[in-house]
Amino acid sequence: MSVSAQATLAHALGLGADTFALQGIVSGLDTVVYGMEVLEAYRAGDLDTAAINSGLAVASAANLTLMVQAFRAYRAAQAAQAAQAAVLAGEAAAMARGIGAMPHLAPKALGLALTIFAGVFMRLYTKDTPLEAWVKGTRFGTHSADWANSYTKSMLEFYKVVFPVSFDAYRLNELNPYTGMVQSTYLILRLPGQMSLTDEMIHFKGEEVWGGILGFGSRKKAVEWTGKDFDRHGGTRVQTEAGVATYRRVYHEEKGQEFNQIGGQLTYYPVPGLALPPITIQEAAWV
Repeated sequence: MSVSAQATLAHALGLGADTFALQGIVSGLDTVVYGMEVLEAYRAGDLDTAAINSGLAVASAANLTLMVQAFRAYRAAQAAQAAQAAVLAGEAAAMARGIGAMPHLAPKALGLALTIFAGVFMRLYTKDTPLEAWVKGTRFGTHSADWANSYTKSMLEFYKVVFPVSFDAYRLNELNPYTGMVQSTYLILRLPGQMSLTDEMIHFKGEEVWGGILGFGSRKKAVEWTGKDFDRHGGTRVQTEAGVATYRRVYHEEKGQEFNQIGGQLTYYPVPGLALPPITIQEAAWV
């Protein structure tokens, strides 16, 4: 085997080993994530989803085992190929022993991949909707929640399901034609089931948090908003959800500090004359 061929083979074996190592890391993370989702679904009383998540966790753990075996096989072949003292026949035999297990691992890996894909697809149909989760959490449900014995709290949770008004904050780098690249922080208000936002539809009272690290050195600013304090979230490059009125507030750096968090009480009036109980809003801007 020529020197160039040996170098090419060593590079290919190294890439194969690195690929299986990366897949093993991802499978390990999947095992942890699915395991946590098993507990979450079980605590919420969603037993069918918990069972599927259990299967996904087991399949991910089995896939991790296969990836470790494949990684070791490739490493063994790479080490044999790199041994300068090995003769050509002995070198080929060593590599053959190392990668001989791969044809047996391939169908197993394919089967596990299809199992995981099928499990993720089935979860889309078994996971409880917000309304189903609320019904299970009532005093007449199969998994009563802490608020089940309180009519007021039960109705508050019901209103959150029927009228899921929400805030969402995120940062975005934008190109200003006059000053160049700037970082903007968007505070998005979503009103499912509404076509537009009127001034009397919402009332928010709380505080903005600017700057600081983990709450230290931050500056707090009291705010009180109604519908007129928001602008419609739109534009040629903006995509919004159908049937959801989407509005925004845009923040830029102020006094050397970035907008980091919003918290307070939001009162929502979905129709004239109907005021829902105030809900607590706590949203942080993600980078």
